[in-house]
Order: sequence, then C-alpha cells, then structure tokens
Amino acid sequence: MLIVFVTVGSAQFTKNSKSIGGSIIWDQTYYDNQSIGTTFIATPSIGYFVSNDLAVTASFSLTAFGEDGVWIVDDGSFGLGGKYYYEAGSGAVYGGGSFEFHNKIAPRSLVAETGYLLGLNKNVFFDFGLEYLKGLGDNRLSTISLAAGVATFF
Repeated sequence: MLIVFVTVGSAQFTKNSKSIGGSIIWDQTYYDNQSIGTTFIATPSIGYFVSNDLAVTASFSLTAFGEDGVWIVDDGSFGLGGKYYYEAGSGAVYGGGSFEFHNKIAPRSLVAETGYLLGLNKNVFFDFGLEYLKGLGDNRLSTISLAAGVATFF
C-alpha cells in the first residue's frame, strides 16, 4: 500500500505540474536584535514545475502585528522564488528560497525555507515548514517562523 501511495505522490512533482497552497505563520519578530512583537501571517502561494521536482513560486502575504494584546494588520508582501522537492515516505521534503518585496516593514528581504509535505491523498498535502527571513541593505529585520498549511498539486 505504501509503495502505491508514494508512486502517486511523486507524480505530483513532474515538469509542467502546478501547485496552489497556503500557510499560516506565527513568529516573534526582531529588529536590530531587539524583539518588536509577535506576527501572524497568512500566505497563499502558487507554483509551476519547470522541471521534475523543481518549481518556481509566487506568494502574497498579509501580516498582522501584535504587541501588548493589540493586533493591527499592517503589512503586505509579494514574493518570487523556487522550491526543490524530494520524495520521502508518503510525502516530500522541500527546500527553497524567495526574494520578498514588502509594503512597509522590510522593503526587501530574502527568505530561506524547508519543510515536509504529508500526503493526505494523491493531490492534497499538509505542509509543515520552517522559515528564516533576513532583511537586505539597511533593513535589519529578521525572523524565524514555524508555518503550517495545505498544498495541492495538479
């Protein structure tokens, strides 16, 4: 049974396949090595496989900042990047990165990410990940985030 499930899962990461997903991120944000509060981020994303196991990705994020019990939706971003997928058990391990353009808090930043996709069926996966964001230039923002979401491949 596992062999059939893995075979079906790996077919999702072939050239010309597409993906749609989204994740929820909760993290502690630091600026110049000082904590500035907690953030909650919702990030829908899309991908296109340019070769087997390698996808180019685009994402949009909406960020809410929380400090002392007050939450304010205060930033949005657009990211362009890529992910490499490697079949593992009933899902896949991935690693990737992106360049993000933010509306306010971090005009430009780089993001490195890794995670695991747990297969629910032949097209839908739970996505568990870890993300590191680092501001570029004068931007001294940095975050380490845990993310969870759902991804579908077709």
